[in-house]
Amino acid sequence: MKHFGLILLFLLFAQINFGQVVTDQKEAERIYEESLQETKISKQYFTDIDKCRNLLRGEKYIQAEVACRLAVSTTEKFSKSRYMEKHSAYKALGAALLWQRKAQEAISYFDKSLEVAKPNLDDSTAETGEVYFLLGQANHFLGKLEIARDFYTKAENVYRSAFKIMKEVDSEEFLLRPYARAIRNILEAHLILLENAEIKDKSAKTEKRLAETKKEFAKLLEN
Repeated sequence: MKHFGLILLFLLFAQINFGQVVTDQKEAERIYEESLQETKISKQYFTDIDKCRNLLRGEKYIQAEVACRLAVSTTEKFSKSRYMEKHSAYKALGAALLWQRKAQEAISYFDKSLEVAKPNLDDSTAETGEVYFLLGQANHFLGKLEIARDFYTKAENVYRSAFKIMKEVDSEEFLLRPYARAIRNILEAHLILLENAEIKDKSAKTEKRLAETKKEFAKLLEN
């Protein structure tokens, strides 16, 4: 009977182990299938977002809106961890809408792009500065000048912080040039707003800051 009991224990242990093997195998298969699906979605996303961006660069904004909406739709199939792809798709769609003067709808996508990227972006990253600038442009189009001014100021400050960080990491001109150009463009847009609104005291200060910026970044702005 003692040996019989040991045999029963052995068989019970073997069944438990076999059950664990089956469970582990099923889990491995599930992970593998999810990985395949994620790879498939990634391939489709990069196809969609490349088309979207190319159309934006070509200033074909109506076609870009269609392509960018497809990119957004694809990103919504991603897992939550793929927030940077979602950020890029929302931002691109917002830009396509903005340049068609659909400013209010564009704002909703720019807000989404900031919200979804919170785990990875803050007010020292150029990507945040870019969205702030686009929000400034959108509110500028809508005639919400104070809100637009706030976003232009935030965008400038973010880009200056990002420029400083990049310069400390790598001072290669080709890496710094986009930051210098962005700061100049933001100040020019801010100045246009102030001049059109006839806010003379602030426009004079912004014009002076723009001149100082062009002088500060003269070498980076040459080409």
